[in-house]
Amino acid sequence: MLENNSAYKNPQFLISADELGNRRHVNNVKIFDTNVDFQMSASGPVFESGQRIYENGQISGAGFIDLLKEWSDRSSPLPFTVQSRDLLAEKIGQSGISNECEVILYSSGAMMWATRAWWVLFYAGHENIKVLNGSYGGWIASGGEVSSGFNAYAPEIFTPSWRSDAFSPLSVVESSLTGDACTLNALPEEAHKGLTSNLTHRKGHIPGSSSLSASSLFTGDYFLDAESLSIALDSVGALSAKPVITYCGAGIAATVDAFALKLMGKDDVSVFDGSLAEWAQDDARKLLMGSF
Repeated sequence: MLENNSAYKNPQFLISADELGNRRHVNNVKIFDTNVDFQMSASGPVFESGQRIYENGQISGAGFIDLLKEWSDRSSPLPFTVQSRDLLAEKIGQSGISNECEVILYSSGAMMWATRAWWVLFYAGHENIKVLNGSYGGWIASGGEVSSGFNAYAPEIFTPSWRSDAFSPLSVVESSLTGDACTLNALPEEAHKGLTSNLTHRKGHIPGSSSLSASSLFTGDYFLDAESLSIALDSVGALSAKPVITYCGAGIAATVDAFALKLMGKDDVSVFDGSLAEWAQDDARKLLMGSF
């Protein structure tokens, strides 16, 4: 598939399969699969480490970031609460990531896992992170080399420079209900309307939020071209609003919307890390049905 990343405001956040093919042996380029095994059961969502899937096939030489077990706080009742700062910095370094290296992220599953890893590294202050446009499927389609097994980069020292506003806590989201924030729900529109599950025991969306399904921002595993992406983001007022808060079921798909906004040059964007998994815990917090 032909790609033209140059029309985005921040094209450096994406890399094509062809570009990766030319760069993957460059010194200090680190490639990571970020996949999480996600299944829906009768009792709700089930998340497991994607390491087994990674080991069955990956971009040759790529390492693995375990978003679930290593980069999320396993003591939290929520599935993907970002890890505590000190431990996260340590885990990033243990993955083989230094401040100086170029990090390229993809997923052998849904693209949202790659954007989640990108967002966590952005939060930690890394300055050179890219998402593989087309992800693993695009790499295979381009004839890229693949392998199996486990590859671990040597541990590095990572010194964080935290971007505290990359994530919004519950209190900020609650206060935004009466403010000027544009709040976006990255779940499918049917879930936003309350017609299908939003991955919690309740249905519906946060009052005042608009639907911008993460899946609507892709053609396959490729981000929409810059013009189409701008139209999609403008349709919900996201490019002109200040600030923007994105959410979903557990803080994963929300990073697709947030990443797309960054790609188009939007600065004032944050992810509600707890998302509906946290919001829906208290029945006193309203969830609305329908489009509005």
